[in-house]
Amino acid sequence: MKLPTQNVLAWEGAFFSIPLHSSSTHIWDFRKVCVTILHLFVIGVTSVRLVHRWRTKRMWWDDYGAFVTLIVDVLVVILMWLKFRHGGKKSFFVSEQD
Repeated sequence: MKLPTQNVLAWEGAFFSIPLHSSSTHIWDFRKVCVTILHLFVIGVTSVRLVHRWRTKRMWWDDYGAFVTLIVDVLVVILMWLKFRHGGKKSFFVSEQD
């Protein structure tokens, strides 16, 4: 599956000199860690916002929307780690050798 141009540019462009379609395991781990760090930052900031709004009793409809997206983001991170567990091989299952 070929990625859209903007995705290829982000991974192969000025920021990384690593080819996108490389099969090396450490490259996939590096990318996975970078994306996970960004997701954890967003999860943390959103959690702080929601806790602050809850404690000050100022929750409103946009905060409930942020809560839904927070849950979806946590699921995305978990599924990403399960999907790319074996260095770029797209499998949700663990092989019998593990």
